[in-house]
Amino acid sequence: MREYMRTRPRGVKSSLVRAAHNAINNAIRDGNLTRPTVCENGCTGKVIEAAHIDYSQPFLVRWLCRSCHRRWDQADPKGDVR
Repeated sequence: MREYMRTRPRGVKSSLVRAAHNAINNAIRDGNLTRPTVCENGCTGKVIEAAHIDYSQPFLVRWLCRSCHRRWDQADPKGDVR
């Protein structure tokens, strides 16, 4: 596994991840989805991100600020989907 991670290009995302991100971004752009102004954990004054629970269900998200999103991903990783 370490060898795979060392030789693998960084920043390359699977098509499933890319499709989930695009679905959320398109829905926000088209006005079908509104980004909240407050993180689910109560943080205010920060950019709120859609944290995907399952990339195969692109609209199943938690709305978290970047720091809460990173903490959540570290505590409950979704596996190597990048």
